[in-house]
Amino acid sequence: METIGSDMETIGNNMKQLRQKLGCSQRQVAEKLGISTPAYCKIESGMTTINIARFNQIAKFYKVTPTDLMLKEEKRPQVITYNELGVLKEKLSITNRDLINLQSLAIKLFEELREK
Repeated sequence: METIGSDMETIGNNMKQLRQKLGCSQRQVAEKLGISTPAYCKIESGMTTINIARFNQIAKFYKVTPTDLMLKEEKRPQVITYNELGVLKEKLSITNRDLINLQSLAIKLFEELREK
């Protein structure tokens, strides 16, 4: 069985950051992955290697690519959670509405100036 062992510390650190971003405990993630909490803790702490199937399962759970899990922090793209994405969409919606209102006001002012 092929295993992932190149830099388990980096993978574990990335998993920890993703887990914390989701606001989950190690126990909660372990349950969702169908493994024991101690087994998950060993993976996250970089103390054990994992097989490719488990590695892919973890990447899928965190909604990242396996490559993202292996990259050191400075080379890894920023991962945005669904909650953060929702907040950003709401801010964008508000900004778009404000922009439309400003455009309408500018057109109205331009028409008033043209009438004078």
